Amino acid sequence: MDLNTCLISMGLTSNEATLYRTLSMHGEMTGYECAKLTGISRSNVYIALAGLSEKGGAFAAGGAVQKYSPTPIKEFCANKRREFETAVNYIVGHMPLPSAPSSAYITINGAVGIIDKMKNMIDACSERVYVSAEAAVLAKVIFELSKVVERGLKVVVMTDQELSLDGAIMYGMTRRDGQIRLIVDSRFVLTGEIAENHPCSCLFSSGETLVSLFKDAMKNEIRLIELGELH
Repeated sequence: MDLNTCLISMGLTSNEATLYRTLSMHGEMTGYECAKLTGISRSNVYIALAGLSEKGGAFAAGGAVQKYSPTPIKEFCANKRREFETAVNYIVGHMPLPSAPSSAYITINGAVGIIDKMKNMIDACSERVYVSAEAAVLAKVIFELSKVVERGLKVVVMTDQELSLDGAIMYGMTRRDGQIRLIVDSRFVLTGEIAENHPCSCLFSSGETLVSLFKDAMKNEIRLIELGELH
């Protein structure tokens, strides 16, 4: 992730993001000066400056020569946050409800989607969380896990390295196979494999049979770990 990528994710084009960075760095400038500094053609610079102004990233400054001034970054981000929250609230309030229940089994592909699903499952926890994964994966959801602990709920973690998560019940494991097992409230399970730079997928289910199966598997793994520690 870099600054231009983040700016583009906020609705700017690549040229608009580049110009916003340039204006923020150098201050008020003409379109000609922007083109000279960025290497973007003059015709494309004026199109992008107009777009940037429409999206709230720049102001046109008066004077004999047309100049553009950047919107302060905190103001720009605050405006975008309000726009986003307004859109989210509208979607939540107006999205049609499903006419039939969702499938009890769905496949989630890609590391980003898997981590997002883990975060959402943990955030929705109302009773307990059991999770088995490598520390590198858990580091990406450590904030969500810590919030569950702060709420006084039970969090049991099995991982391959020491992890700072005060209040959670921790177990060490030696395997490093990229496998994930996450059970929330004894009702939802996420299982599969996640690895950097490799295709990965996980199965999510609220099916009682699969949840029970993985609950028993994790309990057995914990027993084996405890026996190993005793000996």
